Amino acid sequence: MNVFTVVVILVIILLVVYLFPRIVGTARKKRNVEAIKEAQTLFCPRCGRQNLPEARFCGACGAVLTAAPTPTATEAAVAYAGFWLRFGALVIDLVIVQIANAIVSALLIPLSLAGGMGVILFAYGGDLLVTVLLPALYFVLLTGQRGQTLGKMALGIKVVDEAGQTPGLKRALQRETLGKFVSTIALGLGFLWVAWDKEKQGWHDKIARTHVILVRNL
Repeated sequence: MNVFTVVVILVIILLVVYLFPRIVGTARKKRNVEAIKEAQTLFCPRCGRQNLPEARFCGACGAVLTAAPTPTATEAAVAYAGFWLRFGALVIDLVIVQIANAIVSALLIPLSLAGGMGVILFAYGGDLLVTVLLPALYFVLLTGQRGQTLGKMALGIKVVDEAGQTPGLKRALQRETLGKFVSTIALGLGFLWVAWDKEKQGWHDKIARTHVILVRNL
């Protein structure tokens, strides 16, 4: 991978990080405005007519109107990250991992030129390091310690446990290895599950008992 290619990839990452949150944020704000308008509308319990939020009595039948219950603090505070937002974070992460892999591979090339054991170490150890260890360390350590990979940080989402705390290394290891293996072998259905699950959990989230939530308004 030459310098020009690396620069192009970095520019693409910056564009994704800058533009994607704004596109998603615009759509979310529109949905929020519509939800607020709908929530503020008072429906008559007798005839079903819509009334203005400040109305005390139904304009059609005169029935007394009661405001809808206010959501609890827990319900109001938690917003689960949807499929496309999580997919965008994953794309950013995969690009970052590929760049890191290319850099490490370039640093290991002198081993292959050394001859003897160097060739063997490069052929086997290099592949293991680049294809398995680096991605595993990236996803497990960042998710376990911070709840956020760089992609999730960029898009303002975070992995949390059932108590809303950072998952920790043990839970992150379970989620990123066993959990994602199960989500993958079913033709990716475990990842697509996020799109229609009530709490936006993939199978790997359910296995590790984690959620992905919004931590920043985009």
